[in-house]
Amino acid sequence: MAVSNVEPIAYISSTSLCNNDCVFCGLKKYNIRYQIPLEEIRQQLQHLQEYGAQRIVFTGGEPTIHPDIVEIIRSAKEIGYDSVSIFTNGRRVKDIDLLRELVEAGLKSVMVSLHGRTAQTHDQTVQRPGAFEETMGGIRMMSEINLPMVINTPVTAINLGEIASMYDMLAPLGEKVRRWQLSNLFPTSVVMNRPELHPAYEEIQEVIFEIMARAQTGHLRCVTQEFPLCVVFPWLNESRELSDDRKQLICRKDIQGDYRQYRPWTNLYKSKLPTCEPCGMRKRCGGIPLCYLMSHRDLSIFRPLEFISDESWRRQMGLSN
Repeated sequence: MAVSNVEPIAYISSTSLCNNDCVFCGLKKYNIRYQIPLEEIRQQLQHLQEYGAQRIVFTGGEPTIHPDIVEIIRSAKEIGYDSVSIFTNGRRVKDIDLLRELVEAGLKSVMVSLHGRTAQTHDQTVQRPGAFEETMGGIRMMSEINLPMVINTPVTAINLGEIASMYDMLAPLGEKVRRWQLSNLFPTSVVMNRPELHPAYEEIQEVIFEIMARAQTGHLRCVTQEFPLCVVFPWLNESRELSDDRKQLICRKDIQGDYRQYRPWTNLYKSKLPTCEPCGMRKRCGGIPLCYLMSHRDLSIFRPLEFISDESWRRQMGLSN
């Protein structure tokens, strides 16, 4: 991998183990099990700095179940990373003592996964009874100590009916949440075999438009991630792609136990239609998940976009202040 043109952010998957068992995750299904020793993680932190990384995010599995998570955070701070974060399901950080230890060690922010407004929906998605209450407890603790949060919600057929009402649940957190991120269901190998988990984009679009319109006058910032751009237009300014020109670094162990450094992999499971050819946003758009193309026959929602600014379109549609 070339050293140049790399965004100064990197991810280390410290463990594949997790206290959830999300319906779309393949780690347990394919028996991918590892927990990287602290010393190896320190080596990778130094290695990634050589590639220019200045920010680090620890992922999993679930990073907070790593027995050395506090020392891992402290090591990243001591090595000199400007920002140290974790991507977590939030269950263990309901323990305020652990949370304070992590913050004192150098934790600067957290991304937490939340899959519904109710325990029934969230727990059905993560396949762990009681997980919702623990995740919400973690969110409350982080809010109380003013630890910056991003809340990530993958959109699935299980939670689609609750997502619009989640805005009301999260809005009171206001500026304590940097953003609420609605993510396209990543086309993992599990999802490729369970295409029924992916809702129709027409239904997703309706929910996204409702939330984004409300967010224009509210305190809760909302963004989308990994959706085909024609689905989320006219909210392109709020659209994010993992595989765009930011060129992030990901560091994890493969099945053989070796590290790989590579750009995000999601585009390997995406494609574009012939009708995408004239689209003015073709280069920016990651495309359509193959699992969606396999399971949904009506593709009329995918239409070419012209070069037109988000704000211009919003004014025309009466969506802008």
